[in-house]
Amino acid sequence: MRVLSVRREPGSTAVLEIEVPEDRVARAVAQGVARVSQRARIPGFRPGRAPRPVVERYVGREAVYEEALERLLPEAYREAVRQAGLRPISRPTFEEARIEEGKPLRVVARVEVEPEVKLADYRALQLPFEEPRVGDEEVQRTLEALRARYAQLLPKQGPAGRGDFVLVEVVEAPEGERRFTRGREMMLEVGGAETPEGLSALLEGRSAGDQVEWEGEAGVVRFSVVEVRLRELPALDDSFAQTASDHRTLEELREDLRARLQAQASAQARAEYEDRVLKAVVDGSQVELPESLVHAEVHELLDDLAEQLRRRGISWERYLQLVGKTAEQVHEELRPQAESRVRTRLVLEAVADAEGLEPSEEEVDQAVQNLAEGSGRSAQEVRELLERTGGMRRLRASLRRRRAAAFLVEHASGGAVKAASEVGEEGQP
Repeated sequence: MRVLSVRREPGSTAVLEIEVPEDRVARAVAQGVARVSQRARIPGFRPGRAPRPVVERYVGREAVYEEALERLLPEAYREAVRQAGLRPISRPTFEEARIEEGKPLRVVARVEVEPEVKLADYRALQLPFEEPRVGDEEVQRTLEALRARYAQLLPKQGPAGRGDFVLVEVVEAPEGERRFTRGREMMLEVGGAETPEGLSALLEGRSAGDQVEWEGEAGVVRFSVVEVRLRELPALDDSFAQTASDHRTLEELREDLRARLQAQASAQARAEYEDRVLKAVVDGSQVELPESLVHAEVHELLDDLAEQLRRRGISWERYLQLVGKTAEQVHEELRPQAESRVRTRLVLEAVADAEGLEPSEEEVDQAVQNLAEGSGRSAQEVRELLERTGGMRRLRASLRRRRAAAFLVEHASGGAVKAASEVGEEGQP
C-alpha cells in the first residue's frame, strides 16, 4: 500500500491519494467471495462452498466488490494515515474507489485532521505576577461572618428592621414557585444576601400578624408574618474562639483565618494568572478550527447545561420558555465559548508536542484515585472502566494539557508561579 499524495484543504481537511497493489486487491476479492457465499445460501452448495462464478451469477459481481471494499478500504486508510503522520478527528469519506481486477486500486480519502497550529513565541512571554496580601479588614469581615453563625435569635417587640429576622408563613404561591411553597414556614433576614431585595423592603417595618404580597419570578407570593426576632451576637473573646474552633485564644483563631484567606487569595490569583498566560499564548497563535471539533464542543456545553437544569428540576423545554429563546439560538450563543475552548486545547496540545510533555504514571494514578473517591468506586474499578470506554486516553490527554499549562505559566512568571492546573484542578484546560 502506497500513499501517492497528501494535500491540505481549508477546514483542516486532508486529502490522501492511496494505491493498493493488485495482489492485495485480489486477496480482498477472494475474501469477499467467501463472505458473500457464506451468507447467500446458494442452492446446491453448503455455506461458503460455492465457487466464485456461481456466487457472481447468484448475487452479482458488484456485490462481491462491495464486500471486498468494505474491509479493504478501512485497512488501507489506517495504514495511509500512519504513513502520512496524520491525526484524524472524524470519519473518512472515500472517492473513486472502484476495483478493476489485475490492476492496483486507487482511492481518494478525505478526512478532517487536527489542524496545524502556528504557536506564538511562548518561551519569550513574560508577565508580571504579584502575590496578593490579605489585610486586617478582610480578616475582620470573615471573623464577623463566623460570629454571626453563632448568634442567638431572640424575640423582638416591634417592627422588623434591617438585620432582623422575620419568621413568615407562605399563604399563597403560584404554581412553579419552588422556594416559596404554600404552607411553608421560613426565617428570612431583612437585608440578608439570601433574601430578595424587594422582599426585604416589604418586610422592613412589619410586625407579627402583618400580611405581605411580593412579586416573585413565577408570580405573586403572599406571606403572613409570624414573628420578628433580633440577632444577638456573642462577644469576640477567647471563649468564642473555643466555641467556634479548636483554638484556645481569639488571636489564634484570627491568625488561622488569615492563613486560610491567604491560601484562597493565592490560589485565585494563580488561577487568574494562568488564564492571562493562556490567553496571551492562544491569542498570539494561529489555529484553524475544524467544524467537527467546535460542533462537538457546543454539544458538550449543551449537555452540561442540561445536567445543571436537571439538578434544579427544570426541563429543557421550560428553560427555553424562561429565557425566551429557541434551541438554535442557545446553540449559537454557546459557539464562541466552544471555539475558545477548542482553540485553547489545540494550542496546549501543540505546546506539549513541541516540548515533549507527558504525564507521569504517578500523575495518572493520582487522577484515577481522585475519580474513584468522587464516584464511590475502587481505583481498580475506575481504571478498568476508563480503559474499556476509551476514557484513559482522554484522561492522559487532559493531564498532558495540564503539564503544558504549567510549563507556560512557569516560563511566563520566571518560575514564580505554579499553575492552578498543576495543583489539582479538574476543569479546563
